[in-house]
Amino acid sequence: MRKFLVTGGAGFIGSNLCEYLLKAGEEVTCLDNFATGKFENIEALLREYPERFKLQVGDIRKPEDCRKAVAEAEYVFHEAALGSVPRSINDPQTTNEVNISGFLPGMPESDVLYMPLVLLLMAILRICPKWKR
Repeated sequence: MRKFLVTGGAGFIGSNLCEYLLKAGEEVTCLDNFATGKFENIEALLREYPERFKLQVGDIRKPEDCRKAVAEAEYVFHEAALGSVPRSINDPQTTNEVNISGFLPGMPESDVLYMPLVLLLMAILRICPKWKR
């Protein structure tokens, strides 16, 4: 069993990724501050996988939250983000902090594999070969 951290794990993409990994028998920690994610997206996972699914409420812009969340992780799927073009125009600083620079300061110098969203599909196919057809 591998240990994964999914930032933004309560969002649409993150929660589906958490569910897939849990169904594949993996251990998952979800880091989310619920700025855009929803508790309803992960509520069933907390009930169905209490031994393998952990929720850490925290902010990727806070290094201590990131360090705590990544402490036991072998792999990180960084899905936390603020969407919305109007939001980014109205509040570019927060959008930049979350979408671009937020998580990196909290990443320890370790062997954790950092996977941005762009590599998500490739990573799932490689890590979870059962998904291939």
